Amino acid sequence: MTCFVSLAAIFPLTIYATDIDELKKVLQTRVDRDNGLLLAVGIIEDNQTKFTYVSNPEAMQPEELNGKSLFEIGSVTKSFNGILLADLVLQGKVKLDDPVAQYLPDGVTMPANGGHQITLRHLVTHTSCLPRSPTNWKPKDWANPYADYTTQNLYAFLSSYTLNCEPGRRHEYSNVGMGLLGHVLSLNSKMPYEELVKQHILEPLNMEDTVITLSSEQQQRLTSGHNDGGEIAPNWDLPTFAAAGALKSTPKDMMRFLAANMGMIDTPLSDAIEMSHTFQFEINGTNLSMGLAWLITKNLYTDIIWHNGGTGGYTAYIGFDNQQRGIFVLANYMESPKNIGEAILNNDLASLEYKADTIDLSQRDRDKLVGKYLCEHPTFGEINLNISEEDGNLFSQLDFRVEAKLTMLAKSKTEFFFKYTDDTMSFYKDENNKDQLIYEFQGENYGCSKL
Repeated sequence: MTCFVSLAAIFPLTIYATDIDELKKVLQTRVDRDNGLLLAVGIIEDNQTKFTYVSNPEAMQPEELNGKSLFEIGSVTKSFNGILLADLVLQGKVKLDDPVAQYLPDGVTMPANGGHQITLRHLVTHTSCLPRSPTNWKPKDWANPYADYTTQNLYAFLSSYTLNCEPGRRHEYSNVGMGLLGHVLSLNSKMPYEELVKQHILEPLNMEDTVITLSSEQQQRLTSGHNDGGEIAPNWDLPTFAAAGALKSTPKDMMRFLAANMGMIDTPLSDAIEMSHTFQFEINGTNLSMGLAWLITKNLYTDIIWHNGGTGGYTAYIGFDNQQRGIFVLANYMESPKNIGEAILNNDLASLEYKADTIDLSQRDRDKLVGKYLCEHPTFGEINLNISEEDGNLFSQLDFRVEAKLTMLAKSKTEFFFKYTDDTMSFYKDENNKDQLIYEFQGENYGCSKL
């Protein structure tokens, strides 16, 4: 396999020391927007670890938020899968190019295309051609959308689904694919996914508080998640898709995970971690590539290996570069943790300060924007976006964000931002006078056309 070598390996860059006091100051402007909002940030730079915790004083005193506070980490769970799969490969228990079908029970048909089968490598790199979500996913409760999706639902989906491309040919982010990866690894190892991750990753790294199932004592340390409206959001249960985003963790544990991935602590997982970072697939039209579950942003002077995640009430990010700088961000609300992480890595703290500047729109102006849009994203493919109005307010909702309707705040009649994130939305007419918009979501642009 091939690894990227950036110019930074040849021409080392200056390592900036993050001013923790200044960082805390700008982050405080973000959590002061509403009650209950919490941020935990960990940084490794110049071989030193730094923590900062920021909370809305009306929700929690700063001393109550600490290294043992628990957060849902959502799709950051996927980065654990890359290491888990690499470790199983190095132990000779599976092969990257094993067909997934060989690990499923009799009677379950794995979809294929033109005789080309989906492999473990395809699942872990999101190149399986499986969709983002299964077509038979119909939650009873959208506030906890995966709770009632069963293994039998998954098997029924696989047996009936038709692939629309050849596995390995294109990248399409897939929660069902990553959930399936954890499921088949569990079947092969004859142990639940949580136990498999514990045995292969959490115990070797001494991560005692990274779990799916909370003890009664851990439950007391779980922060309350918040949706876009600032209301407390239910915690998510993912019994079948645990590998897609079920882990909870603490700042203390995430610092150990970050340090291990940066090669700063001795661990028996070093080879598996290194393997998980190696290049697997280039995402056309972007500066992004895939490792084993990890995303790799290839810049001129440095490569950033990262993953972000979110559930109904939490968001998270972990990223590190080849200049020995690393960041993780845990939030109990609809934050843009990737933007925070990258701003710190780029020494651009000033960009993180929250500044509200809004105008009121007329009913006519709001009506022009309401509707369904089809968005194209170079990483994630086609995604549906719905813009709706309730009580004079506009809301946007991407189809994979489930219940997270984000309140749109107007800077002008065509430019919008969001209360809890750094995302933006800009509307315009194309040369055919058709309604279009550019949606910058978690640092990446979606081009959208009104249907």
